[in-house]
Amino acid sequence: MRLEGPPNFMRRKVIDGSYMAAVAAGPVFRLLGARDLGVAEDYRVARMPPVNTGLLDGQLAWRQHDGGHEDRSNMSFFIAWANRLLQHSPPPVPADQPRMRADRNSHIAHQQLLAKARSGGIDLYFTGDSITRRWGATDYPDFLAHWNKTFHGWNAGNFGWGADRTENILWRLANGELDGVDPKVIVLLAGTNNVDKEPGDDARVADVSRGVKAIVAACREKAPAATIVLVAIFPRNENPAVMPTIARINANLATLADGKKVRFLDVNDRLADANGVLFEGMTLDGLHPSVKGYAVWAEGLKPILTELLGPPAATDHAPPPTGDPSARAPLP
Repeated sequence: MRLEGPPNFMRRKVIDGSYMAAVAAGPVFRLLGARDLGVAEDYRVARMPPVNTGLLDGQLAWRQHDGGHEDRSNMSFFIAWANRLLQHSPPPVPADQPRMRADRNSHIAHQQLLAKARSGGIDLYFTGDSITRRWGATDYPDFLAHWNKTFHGWNAGNFGWGADRTENILWRLANGELDGVDPKVIVLLAGTNNVDKEPGDDARVADVSRGVKAIVAACREKAPAATIVLVAIFPRNENPAVMPTIARINANLATLADGKKVRFLDVNDRLADANGVLFEGMTLDGLHPSVKGYAVWAEGLKPILTELLGPPAATDHAPPPTGDPSARAPLP
């Protein structure tokens, strides 16, 4: 139930009381050798942190969310905190089943991406893992400059997140990151983190293929009017032995395209030679593209985007870019 009007004052007092209690419990936790909230003030004068700022690094935790009196908004933070405290590692999840990330930084990033989604103005929606994220992220200024130059006037929003597997992207889509956005085009590049670092067998190829297929289906359900540009998994040379696995997955992904609502884009022959060896200057570390690598991706996208969106406009209405929350300077 969400409280409205005058009862909000009552709700605020209850929240204040819970925070006071948590701060007051700190000395007992420290006495027992446990980590408290990390708040040094007297509980009678301690001020609550801003809404959506969690104190979750100790064995005592507290967080206030916005949006009314309900538990869902805090649940992912609680589960991740409890998993860490109990040293519990969730079992493997199939690539086509949504799975929440367990780390706090990913939860904060998810909140930022939800806010971006709610801002509106996005016609061109990118989703994926770190290869997508870095292109339009504030913590990679050189890549962001290239992003702005490439997509200005197409109202592009970047919803990639680093280290995401297909199941993590599915979870983010299922939990609001595409709700109400209504983009005209969705660009999807995903699956390389499911490939892992060793050659895969038939089961892994099938699993990753199903995971990407599930993301395509989720995008079509959430944004039925959008055209999806499904991008082939890029070559990676930090372990060349995985290239045959990637090639087999990409062959499966190509079959998902219908040439209309789902397009398949493969720029790998412009990134690497016939053996999958990346050309000079295309990558920073054998996995993530350099500006030169992103330029190849951009040249592959531009004809499709021009066809679907028309030439870039003089003005752009997309919300501001986001970045890695952990890359921000600490609060004073």
